[in-house]
Formats: sequence, C-alpha cells, structure tokens
Amino acid sequence: MTIQQLKYIVEVSKCNTISKAAENLYMTQPALSKAIKSLEDEFDIVILERNNSKIVFTPQGLEFVTYAKQVLERVDNMEEHFISKEKKVNCFSVSTQHFAFAIKAFVDLVNLSSDDNFKFYFRECLTDDIIDNVALGQSDIGLLYMTSSSEKYISKMLKDKKLIFTPLKQVKPHVFLRKGHPLSNCDVIYPHQLADYPLISFSIDSNSVSFCPDNREFSKAKQIITLHDRSVAPHLISHTNGYNIGTGCIIDDMPGGNMISIPLGDNREIMNIGLISLKNEPLSDMAKKYLKLVKNVL
Repeated sequence: MTIQQLKYIVEVSKCNTISKAAENLYMTQPALSKAIKSLEDEFDIVILERNNSKIVFTPQGLEFVTYAKQVLERVDNMEEHFISKEKKVNCFSVSTQHFAFAIKAFVDLVNLSSDDNFKFYFRECLTDDIIDNVALGQSDIGLLYMTSSSEKYISKMLKDKKLIFTPLKQVKPHVFLRKGHPLSNCDVIYPHQLADYPLISFSIDSNSVSFCPDNREFSKAKQIITLHDRSVAPHLISHTNGYNIGTGCIIDDMPGGNMISIPLGDNREIMNIGLISLKNEPLSDMAKKYLKLVKNVL
C-alpha cells in the first residue's frame, strides 16, 4: 500500500466514476483500475463493485475510504509541520464528537474570522481520537462528554496524556426523532417505549451510548441501524421512525431540520460536556473565540 494509492481511492470516492477520477489524477482508466485492484488484493477485500459503467463502494470499501482519508489527513499534518515551517500559516483545529452546537460555533467562527490569515480544521472524531489529537498537538482543543459510567476511563486517559477536562454544561440525555413520529407528542420518552422503533447507533465509538440507563434496554430494539458516518444520522432520523440518544441540542439552520428532541425518562445519567486542552498551556486567542461561541450556542 502506498500513499498515492490511498489518494487514488479517495479521488474515486469523490467522483463516483473511474473515468472522471482518472482524468483528475492525470492517469489512464486502466492504470487507476489496476491500482485499486492491487489494494483489494493486498487487503483481501472488495472495495468497488462494478456494474456496467457504474461503480458502487461496498460496505468494506466505504470503511476503507474513511481510514484512507484519516491517513492522508495525518500525512498532510506531517508535511505542514516539517516541510512548510518557512511558510507557516496560522492554524486553528478542533476535534469533537458529533455535536450540532460545535458545528454551529465553528461556522460562526469562520464567518467572524473572514479577514484573518488562518487555516481552519474541524475534525469529527471518536472519543479516543479526540484525546490523541489534542495530546499530539494536531488539534488545539477538543470537545466531548463524560458520564458517571465513562468518567473513570476518560479521566485516566486524560491524566496519562497530560490533558485537562473543563466542564461547560451538564445536560440530560434526549431522544432525537422526526417531527410526526408516533412518540413526537410525548413530554418524556421512556426506554420501553422505544422497543418497536429502529435504534440508530454508532458502533465504532465505545462512548456513543454510555449514558443509557441500561444498554440492554436499547439492544432489545427490533431493528438496529449501525452507522460509521455520523453525518448520515440526521437524514435517517428525519425520514424514518428511527431514533438516537444525545444532548438534545438542535440548531434550526443546520441539517436535520425535521428533527425534534424529547427528554429520556428513567435515566440517572447526566452528560457532562466539556473542553479538552493541554495541561499548563494557555488557550490561543482563536481557541478562546471559539470557546466563547460554543458557550453562546449552548
């Protein structure tokens, strides 16, 4: 496997056709197809299914693209750090779980900073990756939540990597579902009421449903939809009877306008949303601006 091969497969995912990707990469279609076939053989997986002139990424192929993007992003970070020091541009990067308020605050920050010479990075990550990104200096700050059931695990990781957690807000878990859902008129939703509806879950993050009162309650769902890309969740919730558990924060002008959130009943857990930063190091001015915007949205 080479970095170039990863760039090839990511370009194909952007174009959805071999011909257009080959054109953008200044190579022939047979050469591009051969490079992809080499990756498939090396990893013993099928990345692309070819149906006449169309291509479709297999589930393993989509997962492979996700990893490829992460690797290429880290390569870019290395090149920027070690090669481009003389042409250093001010950068601000945040790593966060899938929070609507974090996205809204980031949009506001970019709009307010349109005249500044800055590069902005927004990384939506798993819990462990958020911590690693901040510890390694790949992100200035991180945003995540802890509960009583995950606090011990996360706190140990933070201590080991010389990071601190600064609480921003405590919220009760809410159920996200669509307007017009059979449970949409409830003031509170209890776990047993959700048994007949699809649970939209994120299996790749061990912290994703750690605030549930009893994960067994939710594993009894008749249907479970597992996502690797969290950005798909608002669309699924808005157009199905599926549900997800989260902070309850919905931004009107962000994707998922057909969603509502209702408090989850019978739950003693509290989601403690907070900031992850390096111990004994002050926040940058841009980080302070972003943090202020996050607080305003919250």
